Amino acid sequence: RPAHPVRLGAYYICPMPVTNIDYREFVNCTGHRIPLHWQQGSFQAGTGRDPVTNVSWQDAHAFAEWAGARLPTEAEWERAARGDDEKQQQQTLL
Repeated sequence: RPAHPVRLGAYYICPMPVTNIDYREFVNCTGHRIPLHWQQGSFQAGTGRDPVTNVSWQDAHAFAEWAGARLPTEAEWERAARGDDEKQQQQTLL
């Protein structure tokens, strides 16, 4: 705060969330801890394609590194959520 312009280079944000199936593969390959709500080492039946939940920033960071990616910065995340509409961005900055 206060709102201020930030210049960003090119970056990519995956349009799909990390699913329970994706995260289980990461856990199986790395031995990383599972989310607290998973019982007996896995997610509840029928939720494999749901986004993984109850992971910390550190867990997400470890997953991203394992997947050959990185977490977006705050500015990148905000731009991805808001879009490139300059008029809308200017109104938001007021």
